[in-house]
Amino acid sequence: MKTFASIVAGCVVIGLIAGGGFQLWLDRSGEELRERGRVVTEEGYDFGASTDQEGCVAEGLRLAGSEEGITERALARVFVGACLERSTPTVGFCSGVPEPDEIMASAAWVVRECEARGLNGDSYCRNHLREVQDFCGTAGR
Repeated sequence: MKTFASIVAGCVVIGLIAGGGFQLWLDRSGEELRERGRVVTEEGYDFGASTDQEGCVAEGLRLAGSEEGITERALARVFVGACLERSTPTVGFCSGVPEPDEIMASAAWVVRECEARGLNGDSYCRNHLREVQDFCGTAGR
């Protein structure tokens, strides 16, 4: 019992240190991340004004595939969302796209779509297609 209590206490201490480190990083990087998010959003709007919905997804996947790190890939998803807002509709773009809360249908759809794009197994593809689900589910598109 004493060993178990020591393990739990150790986990709590590690959790507090990690949480504090994350908060410190966020305090130092938060403004920079917000600014980068704003810039990427504007870039998405600009790109979307000159392409269709499928073009937004293709460009977002290209950007995510050329970037290293979770932050850059997350920003590529922000790009896709902004781009889709300003893009020209692609015929059938939202056809067959399941609602995000349809877990099994969503998983199968994402796998099929990523395979069709030659990106089977790539987490950034799955992540970006969630943005398509969000977009298509908004306001009954």
